[in-house]
Amino acid sequence: MLILVEGSDRTGKSTLTRAVRDRIKELHPSRRVELLHAGPPTKHPLDEYERPLFEYKPGIERDVVCDRWHIGERVYPLVFQRSTKLTYPVLAHIEAFLRSRGALLVHTYASEAVIKSRLEAEQRERPGHSLVDQSQLCAASRLFGVETSNSELPLLRVNTTTNSSLEVVVDQIIDRARYLESTVTGIANLRTYVGPPAPRLLLVGDVRHRYRTACSDSEVAAQAAADSSPALMPYPATSGHFLLQAVDPLAVRGDYGIINVNDVDDAREAWKALGNPTAVALGRKAWKSASDWIYGVVPHPQYVKRFHHKHVIWYGTLIDRAAREGGDLLRERPSNTWLNGK
Repeated sequence: MLILVEGSDRTGKSTLTRAVRDRIKELHPSRRVELLHAGPPTKHPLDEYERPLFEYKPGIERDVVCDRWHIGERVYPLVFQRSTKLTYPVLAHIEAFLRSRGALLVHTYASEAVIKSRLEAEQRERPGHSLVDQSQLCAASRLFGVETSNSELPLLRVNTTTNSSLEVVVDQIIDRARYLESTVTGIANLRTYVGPPAPRLLLVGDVRHRYRTACSDSEVAAQAAADSSPALMPYPATSGHFLLQAVDPLAVRGDYGIINVNDVDDAREAWKALGNPTAVALGRKAWKSASDWIYGVVPHPQYVKRFHHKHVIWYGTLIDRAAREGGDLLRERPSNTWLNGK
């Protein structure tokens, strides 16, 4: 199971996280239970929130419980007026990655009066320990409510203002997480896929760029097989970032998935396991390798980014057209009327 517990300070988040971990150990003594904690990021968000979970696979004897994860990086830059590298394309990829692993998002919250009183009690007992004042704490609490609502992950809310039994709440969380784990066991071995277990649209890329010579170089092929990084990770100035800028505004609650066809996964079998969704190839190479089950094809995002980088809106609508109408759209090019913001 993969459980992410999010919420502002003074909402009982860490207490709940430890209780969930201990209950899983009690129920499944033979399973490995790992507790992860995410503080202020020191690396790129993809390295903070995806890489630590690369080796997690649903359906094996391992559970991960996270005491805060990526939602905090949507909240605290606003609270403390600092910059963040968690752009919308990066957020979309992280959440697609987490959905492919069956993650459950748990939001702990309490009334403002309660969290204020808890902060006051801490300030009396441990002066100078807290990093937030009352106004920042209340702002963070409200923003966690907004950002967890905006998340594409399955969500369970826990109100720690009430006197609900902790044991009952913990068992509810574990039952929901166990169910979500069961929905993704069929795609657990896919390496490059990110997205929900039954996407409406499947975007089919070629190969992770650093392994583009794997078909002719056995050493590179071995490196690709050992690398757990998924397709089109949207680091700055990459084709993945450009692609997700184009696609995400058109998506409905993150109803798309991404996979590479000329990489380490059997993309055709993955397409079947994902429910035979409408598949759009990104570029000629991906199309040639999957032409018997691809519905439409558009230019590769790297080509559009390089020669038509201002036309991200046009590219998104082209992908949408390929998904609706199908066919070969490789020769389509934007006109000046499609410039961003016009």
